[in-house]
Amino acid sequence: MLPVLLWALVFVGSLAVLVKASYYFTDSAERIGIYFGISPFIIGVTIVAVGTSAPELAIGNVLGSNIFNALGIMGISALFGTLAIPETITSFVMPMMIVATLLYFVVTWEKKMTLREGWMLAIFYIFFLGKLFGLF
Repeated sequence: MLPVLLWALVFVGSLAVLVKASYYFTDSAERIGIYFGISPFIIGVTIVAVGTSAPELAIGNVLGSNIFNALGIMGISALFGTLAIPETITSFVMPMMIVATLLYFVVTWEKKMTLREGWMLAIFYIFFLGKLFGLF
């Protein structure tokens, strides 16, 4: 009985730390954006997105995490109130996500990724950021 209670306490404690750390992370990212005159949306799709996906290192984990973030987190958030979706999401980000998903399937069709395909995806991401920041 004691190990189950101990694991439950560890779980609840870890969850509390995760929630508090997530708050500080997003608040800090927003403050950094405001300090440098960058919109919170741009910070979210660059620094926060990379910072939360990079530790996963494996394509399957990154893909799964992004799917969960796009569907699970948005769905759960909508349970607590109406979400405002900026015009940029529907006119630029969603079409880019669809293209990125198609590129992912083309690249992984043979169950391996070459250096050239890796460069193609990296260049696509650079293009995405450039368009988002209005560089081209």
